Amino acid sequence: MLFPKDPAALAETLTRLDRDEDTAARFRALAPERIRDTYTWDAITDKYERMFLDVLERGQPGIRLP
Repeated sequence: MLFPKDPAALAETLTRLDRDEDTAARFRALAPERIRDTYTWDAITDKYERMFLDVLERGQPGIRLP
């Protein structure tokens, strides 16, 4: 994990990156590969499928299986 999931930690991380050009440049160089590897159509559709199945399993009002 890059930083804890709270606003203060995010602000601190962004401030640190803003002041450290070498680290920021390294992240910029790695970003395109990470995006290509992480956000594939298969990965995105798998996450949507899991989300919809979770909603159906919880029995949300107004949502029925066909």
